[in-house]
Amino acid sequence: NNNIIYIGTNINTVIAFDIKAKKILWNKKLDGMLKGFPLYLNNKVIVTTINNRTYALNSKTGKVLWIYVAETEDISMTLTGTPAVYKDNIICVYSSGDVVSINSNDGSSNWSEILIPKVMYSSSATIPHISASPIVIGDKVLVANANSQIALLDANSGVKLWNKSIGSVFQPVIFDKDWVFVLSDKDVLCMSLHNGELKWKVNLKEIFKNNKRYKECVWYGPILINGQIWVFGENADI
Repeated sequence: NNNIIYIGTNINTVIAFDIKAKKILWNKKLDGMLKGFPLYLNNKVIVTTINNRTYALNSKTGKVLWIYVAETEDISMTLTGTPAVYKDNIICVYSSGDVVSINSNDGSSNWSEILIPKVMYSSSATIPHISASPIVIGDKVLVANANSQIALLDANSGVKLWNKSIGSVFQPVIFDKDWVFVLSDKDVLCMSLHNGELKWKVNLKEIFKNNKRYKECVWYGPILINGQIWVFGENADI
């Protein structure tokens, strides 16, 4: 916002900093650690906390304008994605598995869709959650949860246009408004954006089955660079 940047910290604080004057304009303490990046929209700063609350702050003063409170769980992952913008609405994802379209003017809900079934999990279980940020493409929104599902929703109504049993911790990549690239555990997949059909799949574990360094490597990505899909290993290899 001109010379002002908005910073979300891991000590529950949002800060407005004037990079030209080199001073803090305001800071606001919230009731939860922030995850994802702050979003600036129509003189508001939108942030989401790990306890599934979305705040709209006045960009000039830091005053709380509205709060949207989503469902919370007894056991949850401390991960959330950055909201996406659709018209005057924001599309938020929460660790509970809820995808919600929120009116940025007053914090009211336009629609809500559940991406993860509401079931009980023990503390030792793998807990389904959404950490990837949603992606708006035209009048549609692409969302993925970490364990079991990727879906394309109508951004106006929240109706599922298609969904596939593919999970991803990371935000998918859209290429040429036709293709979706997803890193799901050790699989890199190319899917049709229009219907979710699988075009091809590469298993990284199979490629490196004779190399211990890569066989059990944790991979990050994907990133699209000059028409190529890149993934990054935890051992700093590409």
